[in-house]
Amino acid sequence: MYIKDLHESLYPSINTNLTLEGRINYIQKNNDGTIRNKNSLYEQIVKETQSDVGINFGAISSDTNGKGVYTFSRTANYAYPIYYYRGDVQNNNVLFGNFCWKILRTTTTGGVKLIYNGTPNNGVCNNVGEASEIGKSIFNIEDTGAKYVGYMYDNNTTNSTIKTIIDEWFENNLLDYQEYLEDTPFYNERDYVVDEKSGIRFAPRIRNWRMTESNIIIKLGAKNVEDVFTVNSSIGNGALTYPVGLISSDEALLAGEGVYFSSTDTGANTNCFLSSNSAYWTLSPDLVFLDMISRVLFVGPTGIINSTLVHSNAGIRVVLSLQPGTNFLSGDGTVNTPYLIK
Repeated sequence: MYIKDLHESLYPSINTNLTLEGRINYIQKNNDGTIRNKNSLYEQIVKETQSDVGINFGAISSDTNGKGVYTFSRTANYAYPIYYYRGDVQNNNVLFGNFCWKILRTTTTGGVKLIYNGTPNNGVCNNVGEASEIGKSIFNIEDTGAKYVGYMYDNNTTNSTIKTIIDEWFENNLLDYQEYLEDTPFYNERDYVVDEKSGIRFAPRIRNWRMTESNIIIKLGAKNVEDVFTVNSSIGNGALTYPVGLISSDEALLAGEGVYFSSTDTGANTNCFLSSNSAYWTLSPDLVFLDMISRVLFVGPTGIINSTLVHSNAGIRVVLSLQPGTNFLSGDGTVNTPYLIK
């Protein structure tokens, strides 16, 4: 056997197709060099925003008065400006903790604030009416005095009826998800003025109850620290057990709902993502009339922000905030494919 024959017997000629396999790791970075995650919920919101200069908050949302995601212009220079959804939007739905939610706005720390919207039906989140609530309740069983508009009262040592229900619901449904939530403030503004004709008027009533369409003022805050409800006392009153609460009347106005003005100008707005065909509570105190019956603001079935007695029965739509840096696994925010949070 020749050397050539020996070589071919040991290493026969084979026709081989080679396939090169590998993975490309695409990393996009921010201007400061930090890694940008393409599935960041916050950044998904940010890329859709537009300026809210020109929006009239005294009028309801519409195609010409706010529909989409906006920068709250007063916070435009913050490290984390507030971005909010307004009007008849269809892309702010979230699945988190096996429940449906709608995005209200972002926070000044980069978190994402959500409002409860029921349970999913085969992954679809299109709930309205009572299905968008955790249940119905009075705000407080006690009603004769200014302190009973409080989410807590007696120097924030006694829970209102509604807070007790919200805390119990959280314990039973979301306690295992608490690490995904940020401790964001909830505002129960109880600073007031005394009016001889109408009794005590609280700050949200004074600020939100329009006499004309041009006098509405939006405030995302509270004058007194005891009205800033948080878990951690370094950022608020430290009175909360869990980082959950309710929407404020200002947040409802920011979203495009209207305030009741007269029988011919009710402020109704069914074309807003917060309108649910059912009345539900806000956290904003309204009045204590001369008869000493306490009243709190609520969002009505047609989106009207109005006032009712604290012993009235209305829906509860829990509000909470996802931690800064929260990512979504899939979805585009629509009711059929909501943003899915781990």
